[in-house]
Amino acid sequence: IWRIDAEMTLHDAAMIRFGQWWKRTMRAGYAFAEGAHLHGRTHGHWVREARSAALWGVALPVLIVAASLFWTPWAALFALLYPVQVMRLALKAPAGAPIRWTRALYLVLGKFAEGWGWLKFHALRLSGGRGRLIEYK
Repeated sequence: IWRIDAEMTLHDAAMIRFGQWWKRTMRAGYAFAEGAHLHGRTHGHWVREARSAALWGVALPVLIVAASLFWTPWAALFALLYPVQVMRLALKAPAGAPIRWTRALYLVLGKFAEGWGWLKFHALRLSGGRGRLIEYK
């Protein structure tokens, strides 16, 4: 591989607001769900990512809220799984990584946005609707 000593391209997502990041992450969840639906059985395409979004961003929050309301308020303690996951991801990162806690927090927080995108894809699919581009800028 030959390379010239000059910048040939620049990738700039230009995301400066939280809402932009949220929409982009939601778009990723939508793409995970669509990719898994279309190519998951044959190629395993985005199956793991779609399952993760569905579990952490949809199923677990719904179960925690439902169990807290209809079973026992103590079930809300299962929400502590999220900070535990942040700690697990942060401690799994290389020790010298200066942003490992921030990265872990956003990875876990992003599951809610991905879950919303996952829900959006499946709601549109089941209703016969057509998806539109999710712009984040």
